[in-house]
Amino acid sequence: MQWTPKIVQRQIHARDVSEPNGALPSATADHVWGNVASKRLTNQHKDSAWMAIQEGLPVRAFMHARGLNRYKSCPRGCTADETTNHLFWKCAYTQDLLKALSTELGAWIPTPCITADLVMYGLIPGSHAFRDLQGCWRLLCCFKYVLLFSRNRLVVGKKDTSTLGCRKMIHSLLCDYAALDGSVDDSNDETCRGPLPTGTLEGPLTCCLFFLFRA
Repeated sequence: MQWTPKIVQRQIHARDVSEPNGALPSATADHVWGNVASKRLTNQHKDSAWMAIQEGLPVRAFMHARGLNRYKSCPRGCTADETTNHLFWKCAYTQDLLKALSTELGAWIPTPCITADLVMYGLIPGSHAFRDLQGCWRLLCCFKYVLLFSRNRLVVGKKDTSTLGCRKMIHSLLCDYAALDGSVDDSNDETCRGPLPTGTLEGPLTCCLFFLFRA
């Protein structure tokens, strides 16, 4: 057998063992780490998703526990500690941004399915089309990346970012993904297989432009 790069990669993946996480049931570990390593994400979004699950992002509670920050409360004025879960779910600013993205998220999944487990880990109850789940997870990774960026901009630069500004940045990232989808052949990518979502526009670029003109 000739050892091509694809065969070597397949052999390595076959021997992979999913690392357990204290916040996750062991039965879901494979699915969660599969979401993080999806080939449909950029390296930056993979890194931020991985650090969010490992609770290794430099939020105030993380830094305060290590003696690197005087404060541990949310910089947006919340009285709660700024943990990863607070940054990406519990914060009032985060909930406002999720409401602003209700149209975009609704194109992939029903609004009642948007939970903390979905935002943090890509876990969703019920049966949904695989392409819908992948599109929703990509959108949520953009959402978390922009949230972290706006948070750092507030803490370091003392500049606040409106939910409208964050929404526009998310749209920009989605357009970058649409351009990437058009230039990369992912027919052999197992994470990209599945039927097109019913009831949505035909292509990711068309869908992205649709949301931009509606904003």
